[in-house]
Amino acid sequence: MNAYHREILQENLCYLQENVSLAEVQNYLCQDRILSADDIERLATEKTEKDRIRQLVVHMLPRAGQHAFASFVNALANTGQSHASDRLTEEEKKKLKKGKQKVSINYTVL
Repeated sequence: MNAYHREILQENLCYLQENVSLAEVQNYLCQDRILSADDIERLATEKTEKDRIRQLVVHMLPRAGQHAFASFVNALANTGQSHASDRLTEEEKKKLKKGKQKVSINYTVL
């Protein structure tokens, strides 16, 4: 995962904890091979939804490879949580514009 994607997730951690439900999102992340079955089990051991989101955003996604951020944004959009996917996408656009990095943003809503 790119450093600016990690920053976006970290900067939006509280928002994600307050506004995201992981139940369906984790299934999409597993389908995209971002999370393994062991990762899903590890998330289930967390006591609260906020703890599960922190574990996912701070520890799992940053280590899950180059496509983890895009997969997470797609999973949010595909599970009716476009408020969160839109926020992350806008933050990404701001960071890219600020850093003048030439990266295409390509998300697909199924």
